[in-house]
Amino acid sequence: MASKLFVDVTPLKQSPDFRRLWLGNGISTFGGYMAAYAVMYQIYNITQSSLAVGAAGLFIAIPSLLFVLFAGSLGDSYDRRKLVLFTTMGQIVVATIYFIQSNPLFRMNRYGFYMAYLRCNPY
Repeated sequence: MASKLFVDVTPLKQSPDFRRLWLGNGISTFGGYMAAYAVMYQIYNITQSSLAVGAAGLFIAIPSLLFVLFAGSLGDSYDRRKLVLFTTMGQIVVATIYFIQSNPLFRMNRYGFYMAYLRCNPY
């Protein structure tokens, strides 16, 4: 009875490939949330405006709503490994560009939009 109450972790124990995939996905998700939080925090520090933070959140949410249907069909029609590699590399490029450039408010909103667009990849 107690075994039905907990998650079965047998695949994590038995498959090193699945364990690496699971760990990598967890690290990537954590990094994405940290980047989104950092952008929101920096926008608030620059503007002291809740409205600007809300606008940035809207710029992050729009691609998730617009591109999620297309991402599903892409995931079904292309090799998923290549698609995940492509979108992860895109996230790295966007984060690097954001890190290098200056930080005006409109550039941070674009960063959030692009990161959310690239995060819509199907796994």
